[in-house]
Amino acid sequence: MGKNKHKKRIKTEDGGLVYSTDKEVMNSLWEGLNDLLPEEKTKKREKPLLRIRKEKKGRAGKTVTIIAYEHLNKVEVEGLVKEIKKQFATGGSLKNDEIVIQGELLERLQTFLKEKGYRVK
Repeated sequence: MGKNKHKKRIKTEDGGLVYSTDKEVMNSLWEGLNDLLPEEKTKKREKPLLRIRKEKKGRAGKTVTIIAYEHLNKVEVEGLVKEIKKQFATGGSLKNDEIVIQGELLERLQTFLKEKGYRVK
């Protein structure tokens, strides 16, 4: 009298699969979808380009390193700033789609960001 809780497939009238808890069925569905996608869509997306420069103007002679970025979401940027500040024991902030790091860390930041998988110029 109990309902079958372990139903693996629910099919529509035309026989299409709606839901399955069976891992093998789901894996075969994903493989089928990947075959339908163009090859460039299935390639791993590479990390965005970061441009690094140092600046002194308007900062009372103090040098800062600026990382300009595009196409990074807010969460990723905030995490990156936090990681850089911790790694290099320095201050930093986000201003106008740029990461401002206190001190002259150009070469060290380039190496660090390349190790993280970012493209750096």
